[in-house]
Amino acid sequence: MKTIHKHILNLFLVVTAFGSLHGQQRASSTQAIVDAQTRQPTTEAVDQTVNELVREAREAAQKEAIREDAGDVAFLGGKAPSPDRFFVRFQNLLEYVSNADYRGSTGRADLMWNPAIEGGWSRQMGSGIGVAASVRVDSVKFVEVQENDFWGPSGDVQVFWQMKPSMPVLRAGFRPSSYSSMDTDQRILDSLSNYAGFEHSVPVNQGRTALFYGFEYAQFHTSPSFSDRDAFKPYGGVTQVLRDDLFLQLFYVFQWSDYHKLNREDSRNIAGLSLTHVVNQNLQLRLGGTFTDNDSNLTLAEYQSFNAGLNAVLNWKF
Repeated sequence: MKTIHKHILNLFLVVTAFGSLHGQQRASSTQAIVDAQTRQPTTEAVDQTVNELVREAREAAQKEAIREDAGDVAFLGGKAPSPDRFFVRFQNLLEYVSNADYRGSTGRADLMWNPAIEGGWSRQMGSGIGVAASVRVDSVKFVEVQENDFWGPSGDVQVFWQMKPSMPVLRAGFRPSSYSSMDTDQRILDSLSNYAGFEHSVPVNQGRTALFYGFEYAQFHTSPSFSDRDAFKPYGGVTQVLRDDLFLQLFYVFQWSDYHKLNREDSRNIAGLSLTHVVNQNLQLRLGGTFTDNDSNLTLAEYQSFNAGLNAVLNWKF
């Protein structure tokens, strides 16, 4: 049982929400924060980058646990020339982790490398309704704490609806994932989560600043089943366009989890800061960090960790 608990806790590594640094990434569906028809055409790329950063902040809690048994979905913000959009994304994240053991506040510090590949599709169905799907494969390796190395695929399928650009986006879907140890070649955890929630972004300062907030409820069904749980996640933050190729983001995520088969309740606070430079239409560089405080009535599950690193993200959208 101690070995099983150790493997589950090993999943609790901060793979920053940067886009926001963990980076990019986890592509999920987000809507344009402003009606593109009221903006200059040259701002479309800026809008898409802002939308992706908002999406990554929302996904911070999943990434904190390397998608804590959850995967990604990807929807590209902005106006599309056709109802179908596709993307392929590569990420190369190098990150300092202050608590790679996830033992209270005294775990060993280490360097983490997280390469990943992801592909996705989305389609606008009309009347504000759309669907999106993606699949992703991650590999996570540590320099010293090599027993924590793992890899695995994850995915996301969702339907979303937005009555009009000035109103919140509603979404629901499911996320499968499967993670295995690179040290023992044994499976760590399989998971299928169903979720529902909303997200709203408010542009201010002539569209150069985006205030965003949202909420998500998820129910996790796992194998082994002792990790079955309900999770409630409110979040919020601000994204500032410093230049058309430079973005600053500050975000906060709270997640409360109630485990079904264990006498365990966790409350997780995550605060993050990131700086994203859009080199060109395909390459983004992200520098940032997150601080995580996980409180639990199960002492073994409590920890604090600070992560900071650099993420290079290659995107192809078509």
